[in-house]
Amino acid sequence: MSLLRELLIYRVKRNAGRGNPSEPEKRTPFNAGTAAVQYLLAYNATWEEWETICGDGPESFLVTYEGLFGDPFERNAGISVPPDLRQPDLRLPWETGLTWYFTGGPHGAWNDGSGWAAVDFITPEQLGCQMSAEWTVAAAAGLVTRSKDGVVIIDLDGDGHEETGWNLFYMHVAADDQVPAGTFVDEGQRLGHPSCEGGYSTATHLHFARRYDGEWIPADGSCPLVLSGWQAHASVPYEGTMTRGEEVRTACECREDEFNGLTAE
Repeated sequence: MSLLRELLIYRVKRNAGRGNPSEPEKRTPFNAGTAAVQYLLAYNATWEEWETICGDGPESFLVTYEGLFGDPFERNAGISVPPDLRQPDLRLPWETGLTWYFTGGPHGAWNDGSGWAAVDFITPEQLGCQMSAEWTVAAAAGLVTRSKDGVVIIDLDGDGHEETGWNLFYMHVAADDQVPAGTFVDEGQRLGHPSCEGGYSTATHLHFARRYDGEWIPADGSCPLVLSGWQAHASVPYEGTMTRGEEVRTACECREDEFNGLTAE
């Protein structure tokens, strides 16, 4: 039971108002799945309920889990994102020679609770929520594993499993002309047109993010997002910059070539 206690103790102590959550030694590295279980079990727990949850009685979490699914530690995946993770080379996800505009700095890839893995771009067109005539393209070669509901996902290792290796996530891609799932695409190959389809959107744009082993990788972190040499930097959600050497582009709901314009080369 010591491992379960170690995984859950930090969150429960914080909720119960005990201990110092800022102390580094209270933090145990674990993967996103474990963190989700930890958060769920501890969210509304009192200290007494916590003692039951992490005990070894019939109402404990571990005994309940083992009764339903068997020993979880036989399938322990460990830490899925290595500390020395490095991104493969990625290009700006639109056609060479064209300028699009950086409108959304690092923010939630899927919703407000997800990692700040996503950035947003718009085309030069004034569209409202109409489909763009311009094309978003593959930032790297790979297998299209999903293509529906405004989402296109490229699996870079080509094994067909989104939960392994690097995957590129494109959102708000129109159904018209959308590349079909099962297609192997080369770098720079057309995937579809930006739109408002898929998820919440008030204007046509491309929402782009990365995942590794199924986890969102923050655009500004130990493995930063770099597109054609432009590196993302976070501020507050939807703000931030992209830099390449001495060049700086700042997220803005505007179209100014020298302020937020990025040209694919």
